Amino acid sequence: SEFEEEQHLAPPGILMIQEAWRPGAVESFRVGAWRLYMIGHAIHSRGDGTGIAVHQDITVMEWRHVHPRITMIRVPLGRKHMAIFSACAPCTQRITPQVEEFYQVLDDAITNAANKGDVTILGGDW
Repeated sequence: SEFEEEQHLAPPGILMIQEAWRPGAVESFRVGAWRLYMIGHAIHSRGDGTGIAVHQDITVMEWRHVHPRITMIRVPLGRKHMAIFSACAPCTQRITPQVEEFYQVLDDAITNAANKGDVTILGGDW
């Protein structure tokens, strides 16, 4: 509902969303002139979900949830493509297996995008 209220203030573009409080595990839905690609948690719907909002004027070639804390879209960029990652890093001061997994999955996804020749943008809550 907050996004629905604010969408008219943002010019056409791409917005990265972190700490999405969504009950659905994987969702894609329209809010006005925007499509939201979101991930949440079916049981614990608060805190670590991510998403990307894309204005209807922008073509999304691919979208997926790379990890429960990472959402990715791929859009045309001239003769190339751009891979955009929205991430919500685990909040901890210790290195745990979950933290290591998050950064390994993120590194692999960025490397994969680079190997395709994609321009890569990474944003989020670190």
